[in-house]
Formats: sequence, C-alpha cells, structure tokens
Amino acid sequence: MCIPFLPPFVRELGVRDESAVLVWSGWLSTAAGLVMALTAPMWGTLADRHGRKLMVMRSMFGSVLVLGGMAYVHSVHELLALRMLQGFLSGTVAASVALVSSVVPTHRAGFALGLMHTATYVGHSFGPGIGGHLAYAYGLRVPFLCAACALLVGGMVTALFVREDFDPGELRACGGQAGTVRQVLQLKGFLVMAGLLFAVMFSGSFVGPILPLYVEQLAGGAPGAATKLTGNILALGGLAAAISATILGRLGDRLGYGRVLAICTLLTGLTLIPHAYVHTPSQLLFWRLLSSFTGAGTIPATNALIRHIIPRHACGKAFGLTQTLSCLGWGFGPLAGGALAARFGMAMPFLVVGLGFVAIAAVVAWTMPGLMRSIAAAASVAGAAGAERAREEAAAGG
Repeated sequence: MCIPFLPPFVRELGVRDESAVLVWSGWLSTAAGLVMALTAPMWGTLADRHGRKLMVMRSMFGSVLVLGGMAYVHSVHELLALRMLQGFLSGTVAASVALVSSVVPTHRAGFALGLMHTATYVGHSFGPGIGGHLAYAYGLRVPFLCAACALLVGGMVTALFVREDFDPGELRACGGQAGTVRQVLQLKGFLVMAGLLFAVMFSGSFVGPILPLYVEQLAGGAPGAATKLTGNILALGGLAAAISATILGRLGDRLGYGRVLAICTLLTGLTLIPHAYVHTPSQLLFWRLLSSFTGAGTIPATNALIRHIIPRHACGKAFGLTQTLSCLGWGFGPLAGGALAARFGMAMPFLVVGLGFVAIAAVVAWTMPGLMRSIAAAASVAGAAGAERAREEAAAGG
C-alpha cells in the first residue's frame, strides 16, 4: 500500500531535485531490506527459544508503530530512520513461514507454504491499487495509516486465535542437533537449498525495475498509458501466481518437491526468454502470465525442502537465515538488472534471467537425487530415535 508511492512522498517532504528524489527513493527501498538481512538470524534464534507466534506478533505490532510513524514525518531523514527501524522490527512473512512450518505435518508442508505464498501474492497484487486510490483521494500519508491499521488487525487476530504447540524444552532436548546457527548451516543439504533460494530470489527481482520502462517502450512512449498497462500486467501476473502457488504446493506434496522445483524453474526460464523478443504489451502480458504461473511454485517447493532438512526446533533459525538470503537476492537483483539494461538495452535482462532460471533447473536436477536420499536417510534415523525414546519413556512410566 505504501512502498510504490515513496518517490512522490519524498517530493512532498521537500526534496525538489529529480536526481535527488531518485537517490533517496533508492536508499529508502534498500534500507529496510539491508537491516532485515542483518537481523533476521537473530529473530530466528529468538523464535526457537521463545516461540514463533511471539515473533509474528513482534513483526506485526512493530510494523504498526513504524508505519504509523511514517505518516507524521517531516523530513526524508526521519523517513529513512523509520525505514531502517522497519527492517529491524518487521519480517512478518518470514516469521509466519517459520510458524506455519513448525506446526503443520511435514508431508503437508508444500500445500501449507503454497497457501502462504498465495496470500502473499494476493497482497502484492491488490495492495498497490488500494494504496493508490487512498493516496489519490486523501493524500500520500493516509496509506501509511491504513497499512498500520491492517497490520494491527492482523496482530490482534494472531494474538487471539493462533495456537502454537511450543515446548521451550524441545530445543534443550535436541541433544545439540541444530541448536545454533552454525549447526543449522552444517546440516546436509541446507546450504544447497539456501543457495538455490538466493538464486531464485535474485533472478525473480532481476527485471523488477526494468518492467515499467519496458512496457513504456513497447507502448510507444506514452507514460500515462504505460503506467496503467504496467499496473494491469503486475496485477494479472500476481493473480496468476496466487492461483498457482497452492496448486503447485499441493502437487509438490504428491510428486516430490525436488521434481516440482526442477520443472517450475525450467518452465519459468523458458517463458521468460520470449519476454526479450515481444513487440507489443499484449504479447508481454501473455508471457508474463505464463512465467508468473510457473514461477509461483519455486519458493514453496524450496521452503518445503528446507523444512524436510531441518528439525522442527530449528525452524526459526533456518528461516531467519533464508530471510537474509532472500533480502540480499531482492536487493542485488534489481541493481544487476538495471546495470545490464543500461549497458545492453531493456530486452537483455529478460534473456539473461530466463537463461539463469534454466541453469537453476539444471542444478536442481543434478543435486536433487542425492539430496532426497539424504533427507530420507535423516528421516529414517529421526524416526528410529523417536521410537527408541518412546520405548524408554514407556518403560520409565511402567
């Protein structure tokens, strides 16, 4: 509701030079992500110690205070400080993913995480439109207040209705397995999947800043029409992703997450490459819908695989680390894509990112069989250990 309107808000705060507006907008967009990347592992560790629900509430209520404060700033420096504080306190999506991953059965992780991402895509599709109408009718400060109110409702719903079966002694009883961030990083397969997640997030954000300018180029340079077309393309692409995320997540539960991840990354690459050769906005919309539909299955499948690798008591730390990588991917992807477009033209980033997703699919296909064998072996050992503990407890109780 708020982020798309940061540049005009910077002007309202007194920055008149257009180049300075662009610079400040860049810093405001990057600041929260960089701080979040640094602090996410800390919040993840606290989640494993004190409960994931508590971290969801922290992120929501913290965002309420920060977004509400943004509506009353008087300078761009105050806005930047609050954006950095937002990066420190927020992280609602990562906290919610960690909570859901810790409470749902492992064999249903794909469907549950797919449903989570469906909700995220729906929010990303409709949030800017709602914020735009509010800003046009009531001023640029009102969307910040409305976003704060929405998060306040979300925080209250979480506090009153979410139930988490959290056992503080579970971490102490793990016998040292994945008890620290370093031990999570040493889990077999975790770094591979975390690296794949970074690559997917980096590639997914690669063409973000280019798309509006590319639409304007295809539309013949009419800024007003291009803005409307860009909004429609983003909204319809988000809707396609929202529809497919749950479907592909459920498919991962049935066919295997590695197989779905390989297919989705391959099809995403093959549908992104034609973006570089379209001649009209309608052609771009067609390929955008296809790439959004196939690409929506990559993140749920990756997160579901990570959930299979890590024990339940380490969900907070693991998804805190992946949040760091996600922030870095989303931060550096647009910088690389923008530099490539400036050097070789608007179409080149689409070609490069398409080939990048094809390369990711090849890596997944090569590494996944061994990784799945490791996951199966770990599950077998964990099941045997659980059965042994159950027999010991039964004997002690007898």
